[in-house]
Amino acid sequence: MDGKLQQIRSRYSSHVVCVELEGDTSFVETLPMVASVESQENRLEVTLANGDTQQFLRALVQRAQVRSFEVKVPSLHEIFVNLVGEKNAEDS
Repeated sequence: MDGKLQQIRSRYSSHVVCVELEGDTSFVETLPMVASVESQENRLEVTLANGDTQQFLRALVQRAQVRSFEVKVPSLHEIFVNLVGEKNAEDS
């Protein structure tokens, strides 16, 4: 891994979005682009199946009041673990 911190992080995009919605959030699990949802009241951590955050945001806006929307940036630890995991799989 070479480069500045921001460059390294930008190469390893996340498929996880943190959102806060007003009202009922149960519909989020039923959206076709959603792989999984972890919730704490109206704050959700959503893993997308295809990584298309803009498509997901459009689907949310059509059905709920969006209070916050943030694409989760992977930590350096998460990037390292993924790289080591990929390398070990290749060596096996």
